[in-house]
Amino acid sequence: MATYLPSGNAVFGTDLAAAALTKAIEGALERYMDRPIATMLRMHGQMKAIVDANPFAKVATSFAHLYVTFLSSSPTQSELAPLHGQDWKPELFQVAGKEIYSWHPKRWPTPSATGWSTTPTCLPCVGPPSGKRKGC
Repeated sequence: MATYLPSGNAVFGTDLAAAALTKAIEGALERYMDRPIATMLRMHGQMKAIVDANPFAKVATSFAHLYVTFLSSSPTQSELAPLHGQDWKPELFQVAGKEIYSWHPKRWPTPSATGWSTTPTCLPCVGPPSGKRKGC
């Protein structure tokens, strides 16, 4: 396992299923930190789908200002209502399941978002599941 750039993301290979892996990671973190730590996990196929589904690929003029925020669960309509109730232009966002894609052409988002330059470039580090991983 290794962290990927200063993104806060960790990439590694495993034979564990997602639920078992999440439980193992959270258990190890709780023992180390002496408190529960929630984690979010995306498998190789999910990461590839996130990259492939980028709704702003043709709009964003700079990937340095394109982000994806990973959520632990899909937000409800009532949770999204405050976002949809405002005009964010020229910034754009789109919710897709457990991810929020956002483009910030004039400013940087909060540190909890993962920069687009990180998202597609981590794919060689995580797999494919049965393939050879490239060095990162």
